[in-house]
Amino acid sequence: MRKTKKSNPTKLIICGYKISKDAYELAKNFKEFKMVLLDSNLCFLKLIKPNNYYPENLKDFNTFEKTKFKDLLKAAISKKRAKGYLLASIVLLFSSFVVSLNIYYVIISSLLLTLSLISFFFPLKTFNYDDNIL
Repeated sequence: MRKTKKSNPTKLIICGYKISKDAYELAKNFKEFKMVLLDSNLCFLKLIKPNNYYPENLKDFNTFEKTKFKDLLKAAISKKRAKGYLLASIVLLFSSFVVSLNIYYVIISSLLLTLSLISFFFPLKTFNYDDNIL
């Protein structure tokens, strides 16, 4: 503890299997130093792999988990995808004038426009991870 105080740390990296939302909220409260919370996948991708340090029992470590519907929904309804949905909606709307069966294009265009508005005004909260850990 004394050695830590002498070195004046600016960043604390905490690795865990899964990190809860409460831990992220708690990490925001520390103003003296920056706290970086990494789950098992991010620990592997941000610390172990770039530094080329592979423990002996890493072969038993599984970095991939099943994708949940909630994670897919967070990825689909994020603010950064709103512009893409709007552009696709406009392209489909204008292409409906060219194609003879235009009702399908108008329906999909209206669905994409609705999805664009939802993702722009009501995005699901996602956590941003720092690329520069160390």
